[in-house]
Amino acid sequence: MVEDAYFGLNGEAVVVSDDGYSSATWTYDSRGNIIEEAFFGTDGKPMIGKNGYAKYTKSYNAYDDPIEEDYFGTDGEPIAGNDGYARVTRAYD
Repeated sequence: MVEDAYFGLNGEAVVVSDDGYSSATWTYDSRGNIIEEAFFGTDGKPMIGKNGYAKYTKSYNAYDDPIEEDYFGTDGEPIAGNDGYARVTRAYD
């Protein structure tokens, strides 16, 4: 897992205006694909980022093509992000 966290001059956690969160984590599978991204506020609790969700998960087929993305709110329940959907599925020939 990789984490980015942002702090002000006095060491306090701050929200980055361009990204809309104070910290974020990325989890990768064994092939280096991002399988989860999550956003957190200055209190360390999940928060909605600039794209309208607090976390998303992604799965891939054997060829590393993304086949499903799911978006979640701060309560862990599915949420429709800014683009208006809570899940994307893809099929490949």
